[in-house]
Amino acid sequence: MINYRGVFEHMSRKGISQYKLFKEFGVSKSRIYYMKHNKYVNTDLIDRLCSILDCRVEDIIMICDDEE
Repeated sequence: MINYRGVFEHMSRKGISQYKLFKEFGVSKSRIYYMKHNKYVNTDLIDRLCSILDCRVEDIIMICDDEE
């Protein structure tokens, strides 16, 4: 299972709210919802988030067991 917890942790560290991600960076509300619920998001969004958050893919995405 893919876990996007790192996205929200990096956003917090960088002072970027979900609203700012939506309003200033054009990330759709549905994509934010999908990440919050560990649903599929495309690699283009992952690439954009890495640019916005100035991080690497492995900083924001974790592969974990279903139990976690």
